[in-house]
Amino acid sequence: LLYALHGLSPAGDAYTVKGFEAKRSQCKLAWQIMINATSHRSAVTALALKLGGLKLQGEASALLEALEAQHQSIALSFYSGIGLRLQRADADLMFRIEDRCISQGIVALPVHDSFLVRKNAQKI
Repeated sequence: LLYALHGLSPAGDAYTVKGFEAKRSQCKLAWQIMINATSHRSAVTALALKLGGLKLQGEASALLEALEAQHQSIALSFYSGIGLRLQRADADLMFRIEDRCISQGIVALPVHDSFLVRKNAQKI
């Protein structure tokens, strides 16, 4: 959603970061912290705590900087607290999809950011 907000598409998986390829889950966590934090410093602290303690601030900072470098085209949104706005946009999108399914007689079970529907679902 963040890339779409900037009128762009990510090149590949946003959470696969050079130098951190084996740590995708940590990259995803760092991304979420980075878009919800209001400063680089607060993001480093929050990420270090999630990774195992303040002693890991160097590792946290390096990971955030790698994400920044890889996603320079949307860097203006980092440390801006935009995460809540994106969560709202995601929720609104999910609601519109569910509403459209209901209006067409399709039973769709929302699960996080996806829907489960019967294979070859037909209007009821």
